[in-house]
Amino acid sequence: MPAGRFVTTCSVDGCEGVSRSRGWCMKHYMRWYKHGDPLFVLEREPQGECKVDGCEGVSHSRRWCMKHYMRWYKHGDPFFVSAREPQGVCKVDGCEGISRSCGLCKPHYRNWLVAEKDGTQRPCAVDGCHGVRTSRGLCGKHYRREYSHGDPTWVRTAKACAVDGCDRAYHARGLCKMHYQRVKRSGGVFPQWYNQSLGDLCKVPDCDGVPRARGWCKKHYNKAHNHDGDVLFVDTRQSHKCKVED
Repeated sequence: MPAGRFVTTCSVDGCEGVSRSRGWCMKHYMRWYKHGDPLFVLEREPQGECKVDGCEGVSHSRRWCMKHYMRWYKHGDPFFVSAREPQGVCKVDGCEGISRSCGLCKPHYRNWLVAEKDGTQRPCAVDGCHGVRTSRGLCGKHYRREYSHGDPTWVRTAKACAVDGCDRAYHARGLCKMHYQRVKRSGGVFPQWYNQSLGDLCKVPDCDGVPRARGWCKKHYNKAHNHDGDVLFVDTRQSHKCKVED
């Protein structure tokens, strides 16, 4: 409390609490605020035994112990008892695990979806799959396959690049890595100047060179690459010979 500030006590007789509001301490002020009387005292029932016959629990609320009170609070009946199946052996053939829920042991209960209380099992609709049915009668794995590829039994298989004449392994979107990178850079598998026809010899007329790339020999391929696709490019610049005579 700051020095020099005048402090008063609660106006209720016998209370030495510090006055906070309306001349009352916080305790008496809250009693007046909630109940309209600063001298209000909540009358609580004395604790005793639970009123349920045969129960020795301590009275918690409504003269019931916590167990019977929660049964009444959740189910409307303090005598409610959940009808659970007695523990035994897992009902899956050949399994000796202890029954934990719906007649199944913990591993089988995780892997199988129980549709009704009698333990009707609902596995994935795909033959041979023991996954839990989640949507459209399929487990999560097969449902994603049907959603993405239209077939729950779809399996990715190794295949070659979709470009004719390319034997490279599949990388992405049906293309090998080289053609896929071309699509990312330029939007097409082949440049505009590329002719997809391939032959045993360079496709430039009257050229007997062996095709190395794009159906051209090394010389014509380099011309096309360096001069915007012009495979017949001829350098017309004058060559400068050495002026020094032998």
